[in-house]
Amino acid sequence: MCISGTAYATVHGWRDCLCDAIVFVRAHPHPAILVVDLKSGRIDVDEVVEQLRNGAEVADRLGWPERERPTFLPVVLSGRRQDPNVHRLLQSPASRVRFRSRPPIRIDVRPCGTALGELLGWGSVPGLGGNRGPKRGARNLARNGSGHPPG
Repeated sequence: MCISGTAYATVHGWRDCLCDAIVFVRAHPHPAILVVDLKSGRIDVDEVVEQLRNGAEVADRLGWPERERPTFLPVVLSGRRQDPNVHRLLQSPASRVRFRSRPPIRIDVRPCGTALGELLGWGSVPGLGGNRGPKRGARNLARNGSGHPPG
């Protein structure tokens, strides 16, 4: 299931900036929760970190109970090549994202169109997306949690 950050903020009156999508993946043996920000241009590191941290807070409220130990991944999907300093800053300890009481997690920066299975470390899994091009893959991830078109 994929929740739009913008739609959530509108419906629930959330005033802080949110990531573009919160993705819930029911998988065995553990579910996964991804907070995803999609970037097509220059990345403002402070803004992205704030959006992902706020997304983690919303995901905590909506997600599975801690006893299920969901995997948590903060992800930036970028449509263009970024300055190496941006990658370094996003992956620095100061930019990590905390989920619940766990140690902060490093932000994963990937190109748009990266398969959901690849983000979760499952490799190429049928039905979990693939490289569908930067625009379609990112749009479909935001819509339905995979790189594939709906339906």
